[in-house]
Amino acid sequence: MSYLLLGILFLTLINFFLEFRSRKVTLYEFTTTCWSLIFIGLLISSNNQLPLGVFHQELSEPGSLSSRLVLPIADPTIRRLLEPSIWIFITLIINLTNVFSIKKSKLINAALFLVISCWITGALNLEYHNENIKIITHYGWLISLMLISLALSLKLFSSQNRTNKSSELRLSLVGLTIFLIIGIKFLSTVFWPNNTVTTGVHFYSWFPENWSLGYGNSSEFTTEACYKPAIGEYNYKDIETIKTQFKNIEAHGIDLLIYDWWPSRRDLKNRVIESTKLIKDNSNLKFAVHFESLDIQDYPKTNSIVTLNSKMTRTLVNSFEFLAKEMFSNERYYKIDGKPVVFMYATRHLVGNVSKSILETRKAIKNKYNLDLYLIGDEAYFHVPTLEKKKLVLLPEYIPNWNRLKAFDAIGLYNPYDPTKSYEGLHESDLNRFFSETEKLYANYQYIASTLGIPFYPTIIPSYNDKKMRPMLSHEIIPEVSTSGERTFDVLASISKNVNLRSTSKHKISTITSWNEWNEGTQIEEKVGCSSQ
Repeated sequence: MSYLLLGILFLTLINFFLEFRSRKVTLYEFTTTCWSLIFIGLLISSNNQLPLGVFHQELSEPGSLSSRLVLPIADPTIRRLLEPSIWIFITLIINLTNVFSIKKSKLINAALFLVISCWITGALNLEYHNENIKIITHYGWLISLMLISLALSLKLFSSQNRTNKSSELRLSLVGLTIFLIIGIKFLSTVFWPNNTVTTGVHFYSWFPENWSLGYGNSSEFTTEACYKPAIGEYNYKDIETIKTQFKNIEAHGIDLLIYDWWPSRRDLKNRVIESTKLIKDNSNLKFAVHFESLDIQDYPKTNSIVTLNSKMTRTLVNSFEFLAKEMFSNERYYKIDGKPVVFMYATRHLVGNVSKSILETRKAIKNKYNLDLYLIGDEAYFHVPTLEKKKLVLLPEYIPNWNRLKAFDAIGLYNPYDPTKSYEGLHESDLNRFFSETEKLYANYQYIASTLGIPFYPTIIPSYNDKKMRPMLSHEIIPEVSTSGERTFDVLASISKNVNLRSTSKHKISTITSWNEWNEGTQIEEKVGCSSQ
């Protein structure tokens, strides 16, 4: 089917070129049709499928700009019809009809197709083996607007119709201005991109208590706990230990310390507060908190899925008020556009009216402390839950809970590891599958985030092994080094780098899980082993 379509498109191009040579069609028609054919060819040759909006069963709820404009008044069925992927086919049909009937295409039709086709090509993050094609498609919509505005300017300047010269001159200047503005934007994006990425690392203060839970030995295909901290099993009552860790963290080029924060554990909260007072001695290090969202439920805290109620919402508000009072005023607390940043753990496990609960929390902090929050939801995962008619269901793979996403300023994740996928660390093919599925997960959620107009922040893990902590679950491990010598950290760092290169967000963040989560084997803190390191 693909070869048949390509053949038809090729013949159309030849036919249209001959018509252009005989001056039966305009330059607008010719350039627009050429781009149409290139666009379709790119879609056919890519490794992704174009989401067909209402025709694509997995696109459960759209989130494009057009669909968001009618979000309060339209149901999902209507919103699906507003997806750009629907309009792309409408303009394509119109354009090809003009080609075969040899009628003049209107400039508005050319502009509409050119801009939307380029935009959707770039937004889909289609996978190509050629890096130059990636660049063209990613910035294609900017190039298109530049060409259209320049063509409009030149067309009007050289117009044969001089009945209204002042009007033509104004339009020409408008077109030229648009061309210059977009051209400067394009050049600055391509040649002077914002590649500044804040690197954060998750940091745990629950030692010495958690040493008893055992080590996740991430460097061998075994469950034996060989590797231990190079500085020994430390105690966070020891100030010198904390200072040493801060120096090591900063020496690794890490900008941001993300403290694990349990609302109900007073001892850990006090430990974190005292620890943050020492950060001022380090020149560039900032800190934020990783809010344990599931900790707002009542005891016993055994539920991995939490249905928010009014009592939990009150707990959430109180917890953030405590943070605002004790933490947000610290000059080293990390802020984006003046807003204190809070990473919220496992928000994908929260169901019910999550948006309403978080909105109440935002309002409470604004009213009491005059602070706007910057909340990053832990939402990117393969299957996420939702409530449908008061029943808990898992959405299809890669499909988000759109209503929950609207509660956050950005989305990210703590760990891409999914134990249900049975990644057997002993097999190189399974590890490669973990890498490819993680890359697809990140690309998918970056696109989802972009439809909501918010950033997606990727994360990096060096390994994963919770066999000592949860032996009854028999989870497979993600090793630190594959049998071929490839490091898991390096692969995920490369994937995260590509995510940030595609990002148009003013602020870019990559997180590392973790500095010292020794129990699950995700630590990057220096270690020594029972055998040679």
